[in-house]
Amino acid sequence: TAMSAVRVRLRAMIAAAGGTYNDTTGTITLPSGGGGAAPDIVRLALNGTADMSYNAGNVMPISWTLELEDAAGYHADPQNSRITVPAGRGGVFLMTGLIDLVGSGVTDSAVSVSLNGQFYADLASLPSGYTQASFSATLRLAAGDYVVINIWTAAGSGLAVRAKHPSMSARATHAELVRIGG
Repeated sequence: TAMSAVRVRLRAMIAAAGGTYNDTTGTITLPSGGGGAAPDIVRLALNGTADMSYNAGNVMPISWTLELEDAAGYHADPQNSRITVPAGRGGVFLMTGLIDLVGSGVTDSAVSVSLNGQFYADLASLPSGYTQASFSATLRLAAGDYVVINIWTAAGSGLAVRAKHPSMSARATHAELVRIGG
């Protein structure tokens, strides 16, 4: 499955950085570099049950309305879509997440990431009839760089990025950015 592929890639990247990944708890352990600080972690989601509406045919930035973790201040954007690397925090980052869409007649959709306002990479592609996708990417970012995660759908009505799945207590759409190296 797509999630299994993400876990395999995640384990490989963490191992390359000298760390470990616990499948049961989802805990990432990375070397501290001889007494250095723990890696920066930014965890974002959509707040509560407020889905984010969007129109078919347009690339739309996802507005992250809930910070679950962001001690270093990466998500200081009043429009809620940008994740900006603070001064002195550049390096290699692992971005992961899940997109959950809702709507009628949802056709082909795509999740992408922009870097400093320019398209950077496609993260996931959803064929017609599919409404969930996990994604992962490794990014090399400098201080001041910013990333935006975008959604696009070819056609459909009542389209929204789902904040919380109605049959589960877990948040549906979420993203994490973890600094894994300098």
